[in-house]
Amino acid sequence: MFRNFGKNRHGIITVFVVLIMVPVVVITGIMVDVARLKLFAVQTAYASDSYGDVILSEYDNLLKELYGLFSVTQNEAGLKAIDDYADYIGYSFKPNGDRSELSGSMFFSDADVLFQYEKIEASSLTNENVFMTQVADYMEFRIVGQVINEMGDVDDGVFDMIEQFNKMEEDNEAIDAFNDIGESSEKLLKEIDTYHSLLLSLKDYEKYLEDLKTAVGAYGGVLTEIYSSNDYVKYKKFLDNKDKILEAKREKEQLEAADEEVSEEIKELAEQYVDVETYRSEMRKKIDPKSKAAVDLLDRDLFRDIPRMIDELKKSAVKIENYITEIKEELEVLDKKLEKCSEDVRKGMEEDVKEMRTIADFSQMFIEVCLNEELKDNKGNNNRNKIYFHGLVYNGIDGYKALNVLANDIISGEIEGNVYWVDSAADVNKAEWWKIPEGPDSLYTKLQQLYDSNTEAGKKKKDADETKEAANNKTDDAVKQISEEEEDTEARDIPADVVNELKDCKSTGEVPSFFDYFKNGFSFKNAGQAGAAIYDKFLMTEYDFGMFSSRVTGIKEKSEGGDGSTETEKIVENSLNKVPMSKDINYLYGAELEYIYGGHAESQKNLAAARNTICGVRMTLNFISTYKIKEVNDAIKAIAQAAASAVSATGIGAFAAPLVKVAVSAALRSAVAALETVEDWKMLKNREDVLLFKSEFDELQCVDALGDILGPISKSSGGSSDTKRKKLKMSYEDYLRVLLFVCKDSGTIVSRTSDLITLNVNQSQNKEDVLSAPLAFHMSDTFTAVKTTCKAKLEMVVVPEYMLDLFLNGNDTQKQIQSYDDGYISYTMIRGY
Repeated sequence: MFRNFGKNRHGIITVFVVLIMVPVVVITGIMVDVARLKLFAVQTAYASDSYGDVILSEYDNLLKELYGLFSVTQNEAGLKAIDDYADYIGYSFKPNGDRSELSGSMFFSDADVLFQYEKIEASSLTNENVFMTQVADYMEFRIVGQVINEMGDVDDGVFDMIEQFNKMEEDNEAIDAFNDIGESSEKLLKEIDTYHSLLLSLKDYEKYLEDLKTAVGAYGGVLTEIYSSNDYVKYKKFLDNKDKILEAKREKEQLEAADEEVSEEIKELAEQYVDVETYRSEMRKKIDPKSKAAVDLLDRDLFRDIPRMIDELKKSAVKIENYITEIKEELEVLDKKLEKCSEDVRKGMEEDVKEMRTIADFSQMFIEVCLNEELKDNKGNNNRNKIYFHGLVYNGIDGYKALNVLANDIISGEIEGNVYWVDSAADVNKAEWWKIPEGPDSLYTKLQQLYDSNTEAGKKKKDADETKEAANNKTDDAVKQISEEEEDTEARDIPADVVNELKDCKSTGEVPSFFDYFKNGFSFKNAGQAGAAIYDKFLMTEYDFGMFSSRVTGIKEKSEGGDGSTETEKIVENSLNKVPMSKDINYLYGAELEYIYGGHAESQKNLAAARNTICGVRMTLNFISTYKIKEVNDAIKAIAQAAASAVSATGIGAFAAPLVKVAVSAALRSAVAALETVEDWKMLKNREDVLLFKSEFDELQCVDALGDILGPISKSSGGSSDTKRKKLKMSYEDYLRVLLFVCKDSGTIVSRTSDLITLNVNQSQNKEDVLSAPLAFHMSDTFTAVKTTCKAKLEMVVVPEYMLDLFLNGNDTQKQIQSYDDGYISYTMIRGY
């Protein structure tokens, strides 16, 4: 039976193979292909990672050598090398490369391999975080000792300097408040001067009216005198009988020539003859001076200005009231500031302003004059007066002829009709005007005593004004000396076409003078930032000072002899990377750090911005010193008090004296501070250190110049109460370092540092003295990270593509790195420095 089993069942083995062996083969094939693909994926990931590493190895060598920064190369040779690296790394899939005579040892040696890379936009060195990270990495290994000292609050570091500046912040704020009072006092005194000038103008109008009355009366009077005279009666009678008289005169002359008798009738007629031209000339000689006097006064036309002057007087009074209110408010601000400032400054300023506490008591005295209803009525009076006097002289009035018309009629002898004209004092005095009171207690009289240089109070006020003016002139001269000095620099400007290729060369306009910085105040409160931000900013600032030049770069102080005199010599300085600083590499050599501070394309403006800010800070500190140095403070107080005491001799002087005292004190202190600032600047630009705070007379450099404004000063045995403050000295670079640290945000510093690197990398490759667009190197093209992708395709035997997706596709994060598409498996990696 068994021998016949299957005898008639052909194909059973085939069925067995199909049912049993094929699935085994398929499953085995799937397992082999998946394992093969997994290994293939590992190789793809490794290749992508390796490609990223070799791309980063092609860094910009010049950027690294000059500034210690790493970025993927921008030059053509480097970019070609990156492309070549793709072929080399591809050999990991095809070990025999393109040499077909060698056999490969890997089972996917026939794979189709593609490499791609792209730069990560956010990894550019123009990104503040990326840039500061590289700088921090660079600096931590070079100034670790200094960093520890700075962060450990060791003396004379930048943080110690900022701490010292912070300690003077309250004094600085008090000075700002005091300067505000000083400026308001000056404005108030000038407005009182304006008010007084307007009062004088109105008083001039009173005199003008009196003079006009006199002149017009005299004009009418001379016409009356002529018209009423016997000569004019004879003149008029001659004109009325001209023909008869002339005929009688000829007949008389003929008869007398013939020795014949002349009748009494002819004689009488002939005697009535008048030489018309001669008489008219005589009348003109009498009338013209009177006419001219009246006409000239009318032509001055003070009438025109009266309404404006009355309005301006009220406006001036309102301004005075506003300034008084402003000063009162500023005194309240000063009082709050004085609570926190140093003892010397507090006592000195309280002494300067103590008399100003009563200034509000005088707030109504100026406006009261303007509120007088009779003064307001003077506008109408003025218009009536103008019409009246013009009518008298030019146009006629009340049906009567004008004096000018009457004068012509009288001279011509053709006068007709009503010959009445106004010539009596009563008629002329029809002009109306309310006179400003001039009594001994009147405001006008008090102002006259104050402003009239012939009065005692006026003389004293003039002396005070001259003292103040002399001090202001000294200040102006000092400001001019510093602001207009010729900068001894070879620093180039940034060409206009290159500016557009930089990131932060945006500053425009003129640079304020150092006196503007002093007047407007300067605060160091911006230094209060988070610890990490301070640390990063510190590293960035130190990096800049190690890599770039300033106006004092290359200057070495050299002492000569035993007289304490110094002179300077030039030296070559190296950057942190041991690269000599020079015009060959540093495009803005001599003004690079100043560019970071100023941001102008013109180096002179950047130098001026740094200089004026530093001098503004120095002037503030020196202004504080005028309170701390006893000899200087006593001299200024004596002069200011003497000026105020003299001015207070009148009633109005009691109001003006405190203003004069503050104005004189502020002017003298500003002058001393400005003179000392000039000397400080001379030292700073020669790379000498200057005391931050000066509290002793011997510490002043401008002693010789003080005699011109303060008189002789002898050194006192006493001293400042500020004996605990540390005697810190700072150089030009120290001040600039603090200014950058405090005044500029990290973004601005990074952007302008980036601009300098752009300029210098291009300059190091430039054969010309001046750069021009387009630049070969741009910081915006620097990248510190790349994204690389390796795509490879290997033909599968068994596995369907949808099944491979099940094995290869992972979560969303994994899909960012690994993908499978159209037979290609790809891996994407990001690598950076």
